Amino acid sequence: LFKLILQESIMKKLFTLLTIFVMASGLAFAQDNDTEAVQCTTVVISSLSIEKDQDLDFGTVAQGVGEISIAVSDVDAVKLTIAGQAAYDVIISYTSPSNFETSGGDLLAFSADIKSNSSDVPASSSALSSGASLTLNSSGNYFVYLGGTIDVLSSQAIGYYTGEVSFDVEYDL
Repeated sequence: LFKLILQESIMKKLFTLLTIFVMASGLAFAQDNDTEAVQCTTVVISSLSIEKDQDLDFGTVAQGVGEISIAVSDVDAVKLTIAGQAAYDVIISYTSPSNFETSGGDLLAFSADIKSNSSDVPASSSALSSGASLTLNSSGNYFVYLGGTIDVLSSQAIGYYTGEVSFDVEYDL
C-alpha cells in the first residue's frame, strides 16, 4: 500500500508538471505575432542663398542738397539674387531703417525702395512687402532690387552716415 501511495503521489506530481508544461506551451502557441514595415523617405532640395551684387552708396553729398534718390533700375541700385530649388516657394523678410546714423548719433532721413520679380529686369519689378511669399523661377532664382531716397538738409550734421537693410529668406515648406 505504501508503494501504491508513493507511486500515486509521484504520478500526481508528474501529471501536475505535465499539465503546467502543456499549458505553458499552449500559451506560447496562442500568442499572436504580426509585423509591419514602415517606409521612410525624404526629399533633399537645393540649399537656399541670397547674395548682393554691391552695397547702396549715395556717394559724397553737400549739406542742403535735398533729396537724392537711387531708383531700383539705376546702376547704383543693389541687386540681390535668391537661389534655390526651382519652382519652390520662399518667404522673404527684411528690415529697413528710417534713418542713417553717424557714430555720434546724428540722423539722416532714409526711405528704402524695395522691388522684386522672377526675371532679372529691374524696370518691370513690383513693390515687395516684408514677409511676402515668392516662387522661384524655373532656374531656381528670384531677384530683389534695393534703391532709396535720402534727404540732406542744409542743417545736416557733417559726418559719415550708415544704415543697414537686412534680408532673410527661407523656404515656405
